[in-house]
Amino acid sequence: MFEDRYHAWEILSEVLKGYLSQMNISLDNVVVAILPRGWLPVAYRFLKDTWIDFVILPVKKIPSPYSEEVSIGAIAPDGSYLVDHYLVNYLSISDEMLRILKNKAWKQIEERLKKYWISPKEFEKVSEKLVIIVDDGIARWYTAAVAGRFLKNLWAQKVVLAVPICPYEAPNVLKANIDEIICLSPIKSFQAVGQGYAKFNQVEDKEFLGLLKDLK
Repeated sequence: MFEDRYHAWEILSEVLKGYLSQMNISLDNVVVAILPRGWLPVAYRFLKDTWIDFVILPVKKIPSPYSEEVSIGAIAPDGSYLVDHYLVNYLSISDEMLRILKNKAWKQIEERLKKYWISPKEFEKVSEKLVIIVDDGIARWYTAAVAGRFLKNLWAQKVVLAVPICPYEAPNVLKANIDEIICLSPIKSFQAVGQGYAKFNQVEDKEFLGLLKDLK
């Protein structure tokens, strides 16, 4: 178990440095894609020290109409999305309801694009680059899969997902959209990302925006 996000990132950043060294790739050809908000505070020092370019990638979960905590899919900034059709059918979610849920998630992405000063043109920098998606962990596969597909649509050369914690079966489930997964702690009996952390506090917008302003 990791003490908190900072503890996890200390380990993950060293693993990533070793990975990039082994790849023998120029850091000019690497872009870090950060899923807001949790990872910017912990990746901040890494980005300042290495000057690797980065993008903030606001992918949003599509929640179940019956519980905000249960996701049935995810949507990317270009409007592309993935849904779990088994869950949609199981929960008897109509096409109209699904459309409403997707539109709501898309509007939240639009809000974040404005709030975090993200121009759509920023995403063009991933073309022909090795892109490393970093997040505090993945539970269900939708967000990571949509992020990977979005980056591949922008001609990313290779998409790598780097996380401290993930379900054991993640590499097999995500292989269509993620080229490689670096996961410090794959778990067979996976329940939630928070189970890998002793302390898992939320990152507030004020902190996130302050760090983002400094990096830009």
